[in-house]
Amino acid sequence: MALSMLPALIISLSCIYLLIDRGNLVLNTGKVAIFAGLFGVFVCTALLSLSYSHRIVGPLFRIRRYIDMLPEDIDVLPIQIRKHDEFRGLAASLEKLRRNLKNRGLLESK
Repeated sequence: MALSMLPALIISLSCIYLLIDRGNLVLNTGKVAIFAGLFGVFVCTALLSLSYSHRIVGPLFRIRRYIDMLPEDIDVLPIQIRKHDEFRGLAASLEKLRRNLKNRGLLESK
């Protein structure tokens, strides 16, 4: 997430530099076109950052909730990880642990 903020900061500073010349706002066709292009890149960067962070944070939230329930000896449903989410291997390992605990009779079905 921090790496996505660096391009946004550079784009913002570039936009300010392009639009302000010696303290006066300058709007000519070339600068407005460059500004529009940089703003488009900024929006795309923000959307990609949001999408990628969602693919990380969502599974981490579900995994943490899952792990918090295991010490209470409660049998929980398998972790639902979407096709493009990160941490699929970790979720599979936790599901294997849950099945082992259930087979040993250490988890109570509710």
